Amino acid sequence: MSNVKRIQFNTAIKSPVEVVWEVMFGAETYPRWTKVFAEGSYFEGS
Repeated sequence: MSNVKRIQFNTAIKSPVEVVWEVMFGAETYPRWTKVFAEGSYFEGS
C-alpha cells in the first residue's frame, strides 16, 4: 500500500456555471490561474 495521503478541498462558488466555465477554461483566464502550479499550461477544447 502506498504512503500517499489524499486530501480534498471544497469551495462553494456563487456564480452561474457559464461564468465559472469561462474563467476556468477561457483562453485568457486559464493560463492566469494555472500559472501558480503549471506555468505555460493551456487548454484546448470546448
